[in-house]
Amino acid sequence: MSQREKTTISPKLHEDTKSISTHRAFVYSIIMPGWGEWYAGSRMRSFFTGIMLLVSLVLFTFIMFDLTVAITDMIMDIIDGDMNAKMPAIPFNYLGLSIAGLCFTWLWGIISSIDIAVKKQKQDNELPENNPIWGVVFSWVCPGSGHVYSGYPLFGYILFTGYLMGILLLFPVYKHLGNEIFEMMYNGTLSATNRFEIISLFREYTTRLHFSFAPLFLKILKYVAIAGTIDSLNEIIAKRADNSFEWMKNPWIRGLVHLLFGWLCPGAGQLLEKRNISGWGIIVINAACLLIVGFLLTSGSITPSTAYKYNILISGLQWIAIIEAPAYMMFKLKKV
Repeated sequence: MSQREKTTISPKLHEDTKSISTHRAFVYSIIMPGWGEWYAGSRMRSFFTGIMLLVSLVLFTFIMFDLTVAITDMIMDIIDGDMNAKMPAIPFNYLGLSIAGLCFTWLWGIISSIDIAVKKQKQDNELPENNPIWGVVFSWVCPGSGHVYSGYPLFGYILFTGYLMGILLLFPVYKHLGNEIFEMMYNGTLSATNRFEIISLFREYTTRLHFSFAPLFLKILKYVAIAGTIDSLNEIIAKRADNSFEWMKNPWIRGLVHLLFGWLCPGAGQLLEKRNISGWGIIVINAACLLIVGFLLTSGSITPSTAYKYNILISGLQWIAIIEAPAYMMFKLKKV
């Protein structure tokens, strides 16, 4: 083979209309679990995901139908003059199981379709797409899928498994809060005529829910997934020889991306600028503040009202980090 022939042989670019796109597979899996896997070329995985979706939907539909019938009967009894009619018991366990099944199926369809598409691109000797915006979107919607997209499937599936465990931990929290609210409704503690009491209770319960372990675990894990995806893509972005990332040369668009990334994960904007110490430092400090307030609230050391004030302070610090990233970038460009 001549030198000229060698130089003309190159991997197929992902812009080829016949190639498999991870971005398109992601969109298809968002619309319908299993569709993205079918598009990426795995009929068996698509069939498996479709079966899981069907089972979860059937279970959820039956539970909601029975609950709707019971609530309708209660309303009709009240209309007929039976003031002793009570709210039917909500089957939290079965309802949670069906919702967990739907969540798992949807998230599994996303990460599975991306995994298949990435492997198909490698098999066809194509250049990986590795767009940072898509990577962050993947990680935000389904933590772990961004790492699969950027070439770290093992760590991606570890994050994905952790996220599923966090979702399962959510259901006992919602069940406990729901039982407390229904108990107050039954014994007359919660009255619809007292609006200030309802507002106060709503803020108290949302604060307690926000600083519970499961929601904090999910939030911090999502931060790690987004930040890790950006960190892993930074080196790839620097080595790209094509013009796939022309948007990064426009300071205004880049600043907007910094704001968006920072809003999804405070510290992500700094990581995009390859300021790893600042970016990861912000993430660690933010996570530590949330965990400390959550621990103090759970242990009874502070009241929900105090935790709410701390949450406002933490949000203010987050916005400082969010705004700092594009401001630093603009200042650096002006100096150049």
